[in-house]
Amino acid sequence: MKRKNFLAVMAILIYAAAFAQGDRKLSKYLTINITGKMDTVSAFSINKTTPKRAGWGIIYSAFTKAFISAGLPVVEKANAVSSHSYNILIDYEYHGTQFSNLRAQIVDVSNGSQIIGTITYEKKFEVDDITGGIADNIKSRNPVIQKVETRKENVAREETQNIKPGRSKEDRLRELKDLFEKQLITKEDYDKAKQKILEEQ
Repeated sequence: MKRKNFLAVMAILIYAAAFAQGDRKLSKYLTINITGKMDTVSAFSINKTTPKRAGWGIIYSAFTKAFISAGLPVVEKANAVSSHSYNILIDYEYHGTQFSNLRAQIVDVSNGSQIIGTITYEKKFEVDDITGGIADNIKSRNPVIQKVETRKENVAREETQNIKPGRSKEDRLRELKDLFEKQLITKEDYDKAKQKILEEQ
């Protein structure tokens, strides 16, 4: 039993160390320079610079997933949906199963196709790690998205606080579940509020 616990703890420590090492690599080798303003909620298209490039499906899927998770809309063709659009033009090296040396340009399609930024990573990389880092960095430069996220968090907090304590636990739990199902609050807010109601005397 002790051996199993020891192995479980070691596995957790190894995973945590690998995660921390991935973050260190991103901060050390990932360079994102953006010279233009990104002050609107914009649509992004993801494209390669070289027509035939092995591994493109993996790169495209990872970028799309990371951008959407960060609240950055992705479209097939820049300027197709949004009044403000950016095109991320990507080049990289691919050797069998290993990606390395990513280079990309951020092109402001709505402003005369100006290059307003560059992205470089000069080492081997894991696709999900690097795309997540890039999406988070771009998201952090977009004050409109930041404002919307803060407003959503504030609304969720207010909604859970508006469940009146004078009503029965069952009614309040039902109301809370309704807010969650309508996606007005997050799972985390739902769980916290539910726990608080259940712990009441």
